[in-house]
Amino acid sequence: MPLGEHSVSVIIPTYNRADILSHTLKSYIQPHVVEIIVVDDASPDHMEELVPGLRAECPVPIKYLKHDRRMGSQISKNDGASMAVGDYVLIGEDDVLLADDYIELLLESIVTRGASIAAGDCLDVNIPGGTHGLAEKEITDFEIRENPAVGGCIFLELEAGSETPVETPNLCAIALIHNSLLGKLAFDPGYRWNSFREETDFYYRALDLGETLVYVPDARCYHLRGNTWDTGGHRRLGGDRLAISLFRLVNTWRFLYRNRRIVKKVSGHNWIYNCYRYVFCRLARPDRHSSAFLTLSAFVITLGMQVLAAASAFYPQRTSYRKGSPWRAGS
Repeated sequence: MPLGEHSVSVIIPTYNRADILSHTLKSYIQPHVVEIIVVDDASPDHMEELVPGLRAECPVPIKYLKHDRRMGSQISKNDGASMAVGDYVLIGEDDVLLADDYIELLLESIVTRGASIAAGDCLDVNIPGGTHGLAEKEITDFEIRENPAVGGCIFLELEAGSETPVETPNLCAIALIHNSLLGKLAFDPGYRWNSFREETDFYYRALDLGETLVYVPDARCYHLRGNTWDTGGHRRLGGDRLAISLFRLVNTWRFLYRNRRIVKKVSGHNWIYNCYRYVFCRLARPDRHSSAFLTLSAFVITLGMQVLAAASAFYPQRTSYRKGSPWRAGS
């Protein structure tokens, strides 16, 4: 099928970021996009009232789904995927702006390489003035922080900024995914709090099915940062960096254990070694956290090892990420 005949559905989960989404949504209107699906996770702001105006300005249909209670970003993505009609699905975020050719570059790499998932670089941009500052300047006028690795990549020292697309086990969150794959796998809502590692979990499950993931260095999107952006999204812990770090640790441990077979294949090490290296050594470095957190981290890891036998009996009952699985109950 020629590249121009492929269609893309965009899914944007959102929570309490109506004003921000009104700025970022326009960047998702790109060639190949046939619809934009906004999944509102029970926002208390005026998101619902904003939708008619967005529809009037958007040249493609906007589907809007609002949860009656908070369900998390993963269920929001799964619900959006169940509504998508495009050949491919782009997983977006309400605080991310796409470069004009982002989707085109990802689609080209997927089609030419026979891949199922592709993503580019997601660069952090500090916007001190919030939506007002964004309205007054171009994105390139702000401080852009280059990422040292692809998608916060673990197990692979793959530097961002490669000259050509390359296969990789991990990507950033703003990924283009073949719709048929989303018919097999769903995002796991068991990754709670800040949902750290839920995309990585999806990518490694796809690898386990034999799918190909491609990093496209020329494709760029911009993650908007600044104090005004922290009031929404799926942040549940406000500015409590200690608590956020703890939950990142817990989610990383969960990811490493649940995906231990494919993780060992990718990294060359067993899950116990990876827990030590990527949970304790990397997430609990003294230069990032207090000594109290180091002590707490060591306690959590030790406790996790002690309850492994009980966890082993629990986890196999809930390892299906396929549609129609228990993960989609209540969605």
